[in-house]
Amino acid sequence: MFDLLREILLLAGFAHLVIAAEIRFSALRPEPEIKEKEIYQPGCWLGKHHYKLMEKFSPALEPNGRLVCILCQCIPVTRKGIIQHYGKAKCVNIKDKCPLPNCHNPILLPGKCCKYCQGQVPFEDQYVLLPQDVNDHYESSVNSDKEAREEYKEQRYTALLVGKNVVGTPPLMTKAVAMVYVLVKKDATLQFSVRYAELQNPKQINVVDSNGNVLLSHDFKQSRDRKFCGEWYNVPSYYLNYIAKKQLHLTITTKRYPRGEVAGIPEHDTSFDHGTFGALLISPIPRGIGAYVEFRYSYSSRRKVIDYLIYQDGFLDNKRRKLEYFVTIEKNTKIIHQDTRRIRYKSNKKANLNGSWKRPNKRERRLMTRRKLRLRLTSKGGTTMIGDITPVLTCQIFQAVLSSSEALTDSVHPLTSVGSAVFQLHDNGQIAYMIRLYSMKQNLVSLTLESTPTRRRRRRVIQDLTKTFRYNTSSDNGFAVGIFKKPTAKDLTMFLTGKLYINVGTSYRQISALRGKIERTEHDSTIDILRNAPFILMAQPQTQSTGVAGHAWLAVTDKCVLHYQILLSGLRDHTTITALITGKYDSAPSYSGNAIYTIIITDFKNGIASGRISDISREVFQSLDRGTSFMQIDVVGVTKGSIYSNLSIVNDCWQKTSGNNYNMLLDEGYKVPVGNPITSCNYEGRIYNDGSTWIPVGNDSCYTCTCQQQKILCDVVVCPGLKCEYKVKVPGLCCPKCAEKPDKTRLPLTSPNNTHSEGSCYYDGDKRWHAAGTKWHPYVPPFGYVTCAVCSCMTDGSYDCKRSPCPALNCSKSEAVRIKANDCCQVCPDKQTLVITNSENQADHAVASKEKSCKFGDEVFPHRAKWHPKLSDNEEVACVKCRCKNGKVKCRRKKCTPDDCRRTKNKNVEKCCQCPGSHRKSRGRSKGSR
Repeated sequence: MFDLLREILLLAGFAHLVIAAEIRFSALRPEPEIKEKEIYQPGCWLGKHHYKLMEKFSPALEPNGRLVCILCQCIPVTRKGIIQHYGKAKCVNIKDKCPLPNCHNPILLPGKCCKYCQGQVPFEDQYVLLPQDVNDHYESSVNSDKEAREEYKEQRYTALLVGKNVVGTPPLMTKAVAMVYVLVKKDATLQFSVRYAELQNPKQINVVDSNGNVLLSHDFKQSRDRKFCGEWYNVPSYYLNYIAKKQLHLTITTKRYPRGEVAGIPEHDTSFDHGTFGALLISPIPRGIGAYVEFRYSYSSRRKVIDYLIYQDGFLDNKRRKLEYFVTIEKNTKIIHQDTRRIRYKSNKKANLNGSWKRPNKRERRLMTRRKLRLRLTSKGGTTMIGDITPVLTCQIFQAVLSSSEALTDSVHPLTSVGSAVFQLHDNGQIAYMIRLYSMKQNLVSLTLESTPTRRRRRRVIQDLTKTFRYNTSSDNGFAVGIFKKPTAKDLTMFLTGKLYINVGTSYRQISALRGKIERTEHDSTIDILRNAPFILMAQPQTQSTGVAGHAWLAVTDKCVLHYQILLSGLRDHTTITALITGKYDSAPSYSGNAIYTIIITDFKNGIASGRISDISREVFQSLDRGTSFMQIDVVGVTKGSIYSNLSIVNDCWQKTSGNNYNMLLDEGYKVPVGNPITSCNYEGRIYNDGSTWIPVGNDSCYTCTCQQQKILCDVVVCPGLKCEYKVKVPGLCCPKCAEKPDKTRLPLTSPNNTHSEGSCYYDGDKRWHAAGTKWHPYVPPFGYVTCAVCSCMTDGSYDCKRSPCPALNCSKSEAVRIKANDCCQVCPDKQTLVITNSENQADHAVASKEKSCKFGDEVFPHRAKWHPKLSDNEEVACVKCRCKNGKVKCRRKKCTPDDCRRTKNKNVEKCCQCPGSHRKSRGRSKGSR
């Protein structure tokens, strides 16, 4: 009854009444199936959807999709002035409350109802749904949110996670242990890095309160070096306050322990340097305890000393007033260093322990660098923990920008050459590097990794990388890729503390032409600097070089957020740096100033900037995707000027914002209809958004379906014509492929749905993998397969789609016409053509629009197909025949005549007609008559 009432209200346009009814009658519905991890999540349940406290959202009503103009918020419940960890949803219709934007090009982001001007706060984020009592409680945190974030900005925390600290359960006696470093960044982002041991199949890392309620959650991704990095974005300011007051826990869940296997409380960390080496200590016997050791190597002193700091939890749990413990460093069974210490029993059982390893020789330092040593922590009572000593596995990024202003000689005469380098530190002490050089007008004679120069300009060459350098073919650019396999403990310490440089010598400036310092920057999990090349910032050829260089890493996430990380080198003035991301919609970027949009980045600190931008319009994403954008930074180096870089970031956010835009493949005569957020399609129990495409399951895979205004349209694959002598049909592919000779052709077996072979191409339009060398017509909803364009799959996995060329017209574009709706090109009209255009064009358009396939049950049938429907046990109903016509299915039962009963040999007649002598109705008839 409620579902019927909901559909009536939706059709009548009263969506806000549906939401109110959902909330009021939600108690009458059966409880949704809640997973175990969701039991402790505070927030609100609206239907089958869960929302966090204070979260604003637009509710989703299946199968109609998300109602973007209905704004809801999960409001926490207060009892006696205490905020509870559950809430109630309050909803309001804001369609008539949207303010009128006061700009020429307002933005409408996905999931928003109101347009707003770029740089302003969306109306949905400003609208307040909180009651007065709750609003008063949060008024200080809401109004002073920026001040609160500034208070906790750049604060660092450390947390040792062990089994005995898991909230809501008895102490877990496990071997697992983890060390977590947390950094509070701008915009209330919590950045964390985890190093763990003995954790089997970790699932999530969560922030929980003292009752076990999950406040923040992040899915875990395992790695070979047993470390993990990630971020929590838009963290409420009062969560930061709770972390500072030690009222929240960090928990890592596993498949065996869904509520957490290890947990710990983050504590304020005043040390930025986390050492050069580290060791996670685990107990051989499962006790739910653990420790982490940080080593700091003082290489500059005459007496070589390695200081260590031990974070422990559970090691001091005993009743002794004085505790004697031993710190042993060993290789296999041989003891290299041993220190005996005593500590008075304190009420703080988590007290950190410290010590020092004096005068380790060169061989011992080398063994520690190669992960050949381990540390054992033993108490006099018998408690033991042990772990391998490895170079510190940090999530921070190591990179360098090479510029002529940083060169040791002749730096006052800037060059146009620049360089970029990235590094990765492995757990065995090896350093992998990737160095790129650009616009090298002179021959390279040396490429070295060097230490900081002394006052007398003396420097120590740590590693010569010249032999790994290679020039690119037919260009002035080059690169060097390799691994520094045998760094010393001093080399690693200098590398981690930012005291190493990359130096380039050329035939004209042999000592130093380019130079850059290896910087350590914070990581961003959305930017992969090891696999992707950066955007190089340098002066344009027609402008004077400033001696300043830079590189920028930019990436667009699935949620259409632009992340950036910029590093500059050679600056003389660090105070006034502003980066501008500008662009236009034409075919090439323009530096003349006639840009159609500009994004300003001002958060530079010592030449480094990192962050994210979320309120970007569809036009900006389209410009980034087409490569018509660029970055410009005004800098002061040897001379004053600007550095630039063209930007090309592949993304589909410009399609998500206002529907798919396929103007590059279609002629200007076609127009894609604008989608409606309440026009999704329900197919086999799944909800597909308007405009989305998919391959039907359980049928011939040579069909592609699309959702258009709540209608499911399916088209059979149209194969392009091949101009070759031999054509081969490949198993699993819908279209044939050219081959040299049929008997010598060996083609890979490929499934067009999900699996693929090496070198194949994935085309998002038809959701298919295409083998290398094949060609296909692109699928463009709502038109189906566009025969005016052909796509080709390359051997490297990329594809190229080109539209068939049209002949030049001897008339204006306004006079050109299309004779038929599915014609690829327009033609110049004559009198005869104009006469038949109005009649034939409409008729052809009607035929083209009607020739659509039909969906019947779980099958898809082409136009004009005929079939007998099937029962659940796959038995055909012979008395009923269906036909697909113009996208609609018509089924009719056989009409019996007296002459039909005379044909006794026809078994179908006996089943379908009540002839004399027939004692019972057949199963096919009874089922078919339903």
